[in-house]
Amino acid sequence: MIFVYGEVGNVEKARLYFDDTPERNIISWNLMIAAYAHKGYPQEAHGIFHDMVLHGSRIDEMTFSSVLVACSHIGLVREARNYFVTLILDFEVTPLVEHYCCLVDALGRAGKLQTAEDLIDSMPFSPSDVALASLVSASRIYNDPIREARAAMVLLDVDSNDSSAYLSLSRVFASDGS
Repeated sequence: MIFVYGEVGNVEKARLYFDDTPERNIISWNLMIAAYAHKGYPQEAHGIFHDMVLHGSRIDEMTFSSVLVACSHIGLVREARNYFVTLILDFEVTPLVEHYCCLVDALGRAGKLQTAEDLIDSMPFSPSDVALASLVSASRIYNDPIREARAAMVLLDVDSNDSSAYLSLSRVFASDGS
């Protein structure tokens, strides 16, 4: 029921079911964090995460994905970086591409475009289309057409059918007069 209410955006009902759960497990914790994070309640997502840690519940990849999404949506870049490091050092979770994408998104939303691009370049796997699309979008928002075009070109290498990359390139070249 936590999942159902969270999916339809009724986080109050989801929280009631969560609070009434006698034995919370990693699934119930993660569902509640995800409901808050994805429905626009990032502070509450962080609160549930901290309660989860205090409760001694196991932390996994999904937990961190939701917490990083919450950080990204309210511009908590420092916290997102701290959670990313915590993921590795304290909880011994190997970061997935999704975690990198969340951190790239947080950096991009905060205008830290060079750091976001450096993170994409240093990923231990090929850059994902999601991370690159985040950088393209952030570069457009922060008026960095050179970075936008560069990221769009790499995005096209990853996914030649990505129409947003073509739109970005046409916008950059049209505004340049080329």
